[in-house]
Amino acid sequence: MKVPLMSALLASAFTVALAQPDTGTVVHTGQATYYNATGDGSCMFGPSPGDLMVCAMNSAEYDTGSVCGASIHITGPVGEVTVRIVDLCPECPRGNVDLSKQAFAKIADTIQGRVAITWRYVETSVSGPIAYRIKTGSNPWWIGIQVLNHRNPVVRLDALQGGVWVAVPRLGYNYFVDASGLGAGPFTFRVTDLYGQQLTDANIPLSPDSVTPGQANFSSHGAGVTNGPMARAAVGARLRPELRTNLAPRAMRTLLESGAVETYTIDGRYCGRFDGSGPAPAPGAAAIMVVKPVR
Repeated sequence: MKVPLMSALLASAFTVALAQPDTGTVVHTGQATYYNATGDGSCMFGPSPGDLMVCAMNSAEYDTGSVCGASIHITGPVGEVTVRIVDLCPECPRGNVDLSKQAFAKIADTIQGRVAITWRYVETSVSGPIAYRIKTGSNPWWIGIQVLNHRNPVVRLDALQGGVWVAVPRLGYNYFVDASGLGAGPFTFRVTDLYGQQLTDANIPLSPDSVTPGQANFSSHGAGVTNGPMARAAVGARLRPELRTNLAPRAMRTLLESGAVETYTIDGRYCGRFDGSGPAPAPGAAAIMVVKPVR
């Protein structure tokens, strides 16, 4: 039996500075082009011949590689496609995305070459835990660490040194590099995603050119988040088409076909679960509540 629940959304206007990438609530506008993508590029993931739904991000939003591995959902003239960011497009202006030819063909005829698009960040579809690649040439006095297979964008990597967490800076080629080294290993790393979730993995060996799996991946967080009528397709059939706006002057109530919803501030802070049996969690005066159905 479908149980309709109501979740209050504060509808007041607000301004918030979002990092790159953002949490998927911003709709970006620009143009799409295409290139002969292999899956490799500035993010240094290596070729992915079995998965060419990839793109290169414009230089303004590449943000020192912080978008590497993130996914964006693009709407074009005749279709939509979700692609993973693997490269940098130095000549592309802000908002523009350079797609693989295969991805471009899903949103427009390739003969057009350049088309208007809208896009937003979405969760990357992965299975299994995150993994760590130690860069070629790493040694006790210099090390590069790349985080792979992450569901959500990675914003920080820390290494445990003498009982203290030390931040390792990220460079534009998508490796976290400690120019003084971290010793002979094995290492304990802590990885933080865009939403503040953290994963800690121990016993990562100093083994250049090798990949060591971690123990877990980040929880699903961003793909099902919606902030009202403009994004309600993000939760698919679980969101009823009607949107009740007449219940309060500054509030909207969205009817869900799920048994419960999880609530967040618009910048991704988790506020709690709401099942209709009590008041909805309060997001605070400066934020809009967003909801994701519990699956």
